[in-house]
Amino acid sequence: MCLGIEFELQQNGLSASKKLVYIDINNPRNYAFATDGVVGGGSNNDLSENDNHKKKYNIKGTSYDTKKLFKTQPKQFTKESRIRAIMEQIEREEIDSINPIPVYVHKGDALIVDGHHRYEACVRLGGMKRVPIKYIHKNQLPRYNRNLDDLLYHMHK
Repeated sequence: MCLGIEFELQQNGLSASKKLVYIDINNPRNYAFATDGVVGGGSNNDLSENDNHKKKYNIKGTSYDTKKLFKTQPKQFTKESRIRAIMEQIEREEIDSINPIPVYVHKGDALIVDGHHRYEACVRLGGMKRVPIKYIHKNQLPRYNRNLDDLLYHMHK
């Protein structure tokens, strides 16, 4: 369950910006925030003015905390050149230029079905604590040439 709080930051007595903060009641160290339509997130004391140096990415639609996703592709299939190309694309064209990462939730674990290069590119870009995702149903796994046993066998952080 999340608690939403809206507040206004003031600088020299003038309104600087408004923030809407969502705090995970079960784990208050996790939060997400929106400032003028820009979404971010983090944990601990990351909500500070020190975040201003990081580029914020406006994710339209559903997103997920990168630390809570599980990879399901063997590491040897990850291509560094593909990750770099996606990072450049995101920096050049913004986050909406990539397709959402298909995620299947099994017993509370969010498993990446496809899009491991997109996920890795997002993680490596400073300030991206959330990635655009789309939830898929178990009967959609064959569309990605995957099955539940395969996902669980290759599941790792």
